[in-house]
Amino acid sequence: MKKIGLIDYYLDEWHAHHGFETVRACNEKSGSDYAITAVWAETDKVGGMTTDEFCAKHGVEKCATIAELAKKVDYLIVLSPDNSEKKEGYAKEAFRYCKRVFIDKTFTDSYASAQHIFDEAKKQNAQFFSSSALRYANELNAYMGTAKSVFVLGSGVELVDYAVHYLEIIMACMGTGVTEVRHEQRGNQEWGEMVYADGRKATFAISMAASYLDFAVFVADKDGDSAFLPIASDFFGAQMADVLRFFETGEVSFDSAQTLELMKIRDGILKSKAEAGVWVKL
Repeated sequence: MKKIGLIDYYLDEWHAHHGFETVRACNEKSGSDYAITAVWAETDKVGGMTTDEFCAKHGVEKCATIAELAKKVDYLIVLSPDNSEKKEGYAKEAFRYCKRVFIDKTFTDSYASAQHIFDEAKKQNAQFFSSSALRYANELNAYMGTAKSVFVLGSGVELVDYAVHYLEIIMACMGTGVTEVRHEQRGNQEWGEMVYADGRKATFAISMAASYLDFAVFVADKDGDSAFLPIASDFFGAQMADVLRFFETGEVSFDSAQTLELMKIRDGILKSKAEAGVWVKL
C-alpha cells in the first residue's frame, strides 16, 4: 500500500472528506493501491467535527506534527482550502521531508507567497505541483493550450478564493502571457477580464450570493470557431488520477509557470476590484 498523508488547517471540510472516496475510485479504475492513512490539522473547525472524530470516521491516524505525519506516509497533500494564508508555511514544512507534495487550490494567498513556495521547493529540491480540479474537465481537452479566447462562467462564494478555478481553465486553454487585467462588478456577478500580449482575450463571470450556475465555458479554438461547453465531467476524479500519477513519477503534467501567472492575475484582479475597476498591468 502507498500511503498518503493530509495536512490541513482543520479537517472537517469537503476536500478532506471527499478525498477518501476519490482515491478509492481511482484505485478501482486503475488497479493502483493508494490510501489516505494519516492526517495532521492545526486546529478543529469551530462548531464542527474534531480531528479525533474525523479520524474515527475515516479510520486514519492522527499525528501530532507534520514531521510525525511525514514519517508515516509516502506522499503528502496540503489542503486548507478556505485558509490559503496557511499554505506557504505548510508547504515549506512539507518540503523538508523529501516527499512528493500536492497542494490543493487556492494555491496560496498572493503572488509573492506563491513565488516563495517555488523558491523554497527549488532550494529543497522538492517535487510538488498545485492545480484546481477544473483544469481536468475533459470538455476542455480539445482546447488545451490552443484556444483563441475563453469565457468561463459559474458560481462562487468569495472572489478571493473562487477566482482561481476560473483562471485555471483559462490558463489550461490559453497558456501564459497575460499583460493586463481588470475587475467589474455587475449586480451580484464578479467579472474578470484579461488581455494577452498577442491580443487574445479571456473573461470570467462568477455568480455570487447563492445565485447558483453550473460551470460552463464559451471557447473559440485557434481558428476562431466557437463552442459552448457545459462542464459535467468528473474533474475531481481526473485530478486525483493525475495527483496519483505524479506521486508515482514525479512528473507534472503541465507547465508550472501557469500556476505562478495565475496567482499574479488573481492579485491584479483583486487590486482592480479595490480600485473601482481600473486596468492593472501585470
